[in-house]
Amino acid sequence: MTAINNRHERKLEPISLEEYEAGRAKPSGPQRLVDEESMRMFEEAIAREDGVDTRDTDTFTAHMEESYEEEEGPSEEAVFWAEKYNADKSVPMEERTAAFTEKQSVKVLKKTTKAIESAVASGAFEVEMKSRGLTGEAVVAALENISKVETSGGRNNTISKGMAGGVLQVIPSTFKDLLNRGVVGPKALKALKRTKEELLAMSDQESAEYLRDNDKAGAMFGLAAYLNKTERVEGHQYLSLNDGVYEDPDTGGRFEVKGGRRL
Repeated sequence: MTAINNRHERKLEPISLEEYEAGRAKPSGPQRLVDEESMRMFEEAIAREDGVDTRDTDTFTAHMEESYEEEEGPSEEAVFWAEKYNADKSVPMEERTAAFTEKQSVKVLKKTTKAIESAVASGAFEVEMKSRGLTGEAVVAALENISKVETSGGRNNTISKGMAGGVLQVIPSTFKDLLNRGVVGPKALKALKRTKEELLAMSDQESAEYLRDNDKAGAMFGLAAYLNKTERVEGHQYLSLNDGVYEDPDTGGRFEVKGGRRL
């Protein structure tokens, strides 16, 4: 999943003014305009219905900008986080996406960014990232944005009521599932200087404290959880890999890639 802004450009294609006058509803796709003057007339009519004094240019402009922003809806990042990363069904979807969007103005702590960059650069999830067509820069940006809503960019790195810990708030069941299925595999464990057995032996409280107190581990497990929720892109799995030997994230076996082909 890349960092994507959901805003779209409005293309201008001629239509009759009668089409606008037929109804107040704004189209969700590209706008089609007769000309600037006709569009201005249409927007002024809408603003007047909303009780806006169209003679006040600043107020009118601000109202129309807000109207279009409301029309565009949540970003793909917000929907991804709300549906897959933190899918708390007890909270309405609209509120979840709004919470994500609201937090995007938060500045991420440098140590949080450093931990995320370290996890991405570790090479522990190179195959997973390549198979999804994701660059390191895109993944770092996506995880930074998730940290904004999960822990205010690392400022509120506490243990939640659900026992989630770390800058990306990974819950105990996910922590153990990522280990049991090998998503957090040998390379990640080597980078963390821990064994699979040691981590699986932790209680829920201990795993939450481990992720909270070790930013590198919190970022590593958060990265694994994020990639586990994204989808592979056909054609990227091997073509974008450099020649070399890799570990298969699904089977744990090793395979060689040469010239974009798996041998």
